[in-house]
Amino acid sequence: MRTTLAAALGLLLAGAGFGQESAPSAKLDAAGLSAAIDSQLDRRLASEKIAAASPADDAEILRRLYLDLHGQLPPVDETRQFLASTEPNKRSALMERLLAEAAYGRYFAELYADLLLPRTATNRKVPIPPLHRWLAERFNGNQPWDRTVRELIAARGPQYENGAVTIFMTNSKSLAPHEATDIVSQVFLGIRLQCAQCHNHPFADWKQTDYWGLAAFFGKVQFTSKFEGGVGARPPAGHKDIVGTNYGITEIAAPKRNDRPERALDIAPRFLTGEAPAIDGSQPPLRPALAEWLASPKNPWFAKAMVNRTWAHYFGRGLVNPVDDLREDNAPSHPELLDELTRQFILHDFDVKYLVRAILGSRAYQLTSASPADDGGDALYARMTIKVLTPKQTFDALVRVLGEETFSDSKGLAFQRDRFVQFFESDDEPDPTAYRRGIPQLLLLMNSRNYRLGIDRQAEMLTAGRGPAAAIDELYLTVLSRRATASEREKMQQFVAGYGSRTAEAYGGILWTLLNTSEFALNH
Repeated sequence: MRTTLAAALGLLLAGAGFGQESAPSAKLDAAGLSAAIDSQLDRRLASEKIAAASPADDAEILRRLYLDLHGQLPPVDETRQFLASTEPNKRSALMERLLAEAAYGRYFAELYADLLLPRTATNRKVPIPPLHRWLAERFNGNQPWDRTVRELIAARGPQYENGAVTIFMTNSKSLAPHEATDIVSQVFLGIRLQCAQCHNHPFADWKQTDYWGLAAFFGKVQFTSKFEGGVGARPPAGHKDIVGTNYGITEIAAPKRNDRPERALDIAPRFLTGEAPAIDGSQPPLRPALAEWLASPKNPWFAKAMVNRTWAHYFGRGLVNPVDDLREDNAPSHPELLDELTRQFILHDFDVKYLVRAILGSRAYQLTSASPADDGGDALYARMTIKVLTPKQTFDALVRVLGEETFSDSKGLAFQRDRFVQFFESDDEPDPTAYRRGIPQLLLLMNSRNYRLGIDRQAEMLTAGRGPAAAIDELYLTVLSRRATASEREKMQQFVAGYGSRTAEAYGGILWTLLNTSEFALNH
């Protein structure tokens, strides 16, 4: 009966554009896939009688690429050079350089670490740097995504030796099987499976037995420090619950029965497609079998989930939205495009940078976000979606503009960054297009004494020796990655003139104003 259900599910998913059995495609290079993206989007816009926005200018593209690939603003010297350059291929050259720099891997490592290890009271003492380093090496080395995920799912050993085990660690024990199931299914399959933990899913064809069959793969995960030959750091005396680098993950012979909800089911390990693994379930390890199934090209969700999540990162919304809700009644906005992107991603052996090059090379990615039309075109990619800077991006942008000395104290810049992020983070489900900052956050940005001192110091440094027009341009280039328009320059020069000899104070006021504009707070 389970085979029949799996087959029925496959038919339903295929009908909704989720299947992998479409007609085979020719293997396209990145430029060819960029053209296919634009062709599919243009066809839909034409059918809806919606006009696409005009191309973004160089300043928009420069800032967008830096924020999307490195999570930070471009340095002002590079902004000046890029805007002055007449090289016809300077945009693609910039993209390639940003993809090749170490900051790319570090940025995406932090993004995926946040997805795989959301910070809670139960894991706040787990060191994150080992996971960041592990992920950054793989993103920068462009390791195929299927291999990276296999290594993550099957990870074992001490943390100092294998940073991938961090995702299964808490302050003093291993992640509970149901918690691992929720994270793995959402991040790597794009499926919100947690509703099936206690009962059959109310909106999708997932049963409680499906949930606990998948959770069974994590039942033997064990937190331990007993590794042969391990010589990592030990926890500080008197803090035995702190996870040190000598702690890590192994697998035990029999599944654990603790750390499970009361309504947990004792189900043998089973994939979501209904098959049981071809292993002896009475012996460890179980996770390598799950890793092979999960990251297989034949898995109907794995490649599609990564394609959709990658698309959403650059466009602010997925072709299926939300990105972790792939199900039959949440159809993609462009099913044929999602299928083609998925096929090409598989044909290129899960090459993430290939996928990124294709998306960023499309005409759609290089459209402006500015449009007076209220025609529903945002959802159809008629223009670039405006994304709100994340708390981490906001802090890093402030550091870029005002300098590290404005924020760093005896506890260090990293501590100040974490505190800033905690203050600006929202408890709501993340939405890159939703502005969720309230009065306390805005007051901090407007009235912080440290920020004001940094603004005055930086404004004086940026404008020293420059006339009013050049000084104003320098402030705009530093904060907004563009020069002031003629109208803005005229108004700002009038503002400076009104301060008489107190020009430093006037420039500080301009810098404060620019930092508190929506243009600074948004990735457009």
